[in-house]
Amino acid sequence: MSKEEALLALMHRTKYLVVQENGQRKYGPPPDWIGPPPRKGSEVFIGKIPRDCYEDEIVPLFEQIGKVYELRLMMDFSGANRGYGF
Repeated sequence: MSKEEALLALMHRTKYLVVQENGQRKYGPPPDWIGPPPRKGSEVFIGKIPRDCYEDEIVPLFEQIGKVYELRLMMDFSGANRGYGF
C-alpha cells in the first residue's frame, strides 16, 4: 500500500480531515468533538520521527494512549516529514 493510500485509509477510518498548509500537515480535529479544544499547554512535542514515517503509523501509536485531537507533522517541500511534530 502506498503512503497516499495508507493516509486515505486512515482518514476513512477516523473521519478526520488532513490539510497541508504553511509547511505542516494537520490531521484533525475529530469531527465528533464536543466542547472546547484542549487547553493551552496540552500539546506534546514529538521528536526524532523517521523521515519516512507519516500519520498512518504515528496516529495508531498515540491512539493506544487516548483520543488524538490533532497531529501537526512538519513537512519539507519534497513531501518528506522534517522529523518532528506536535
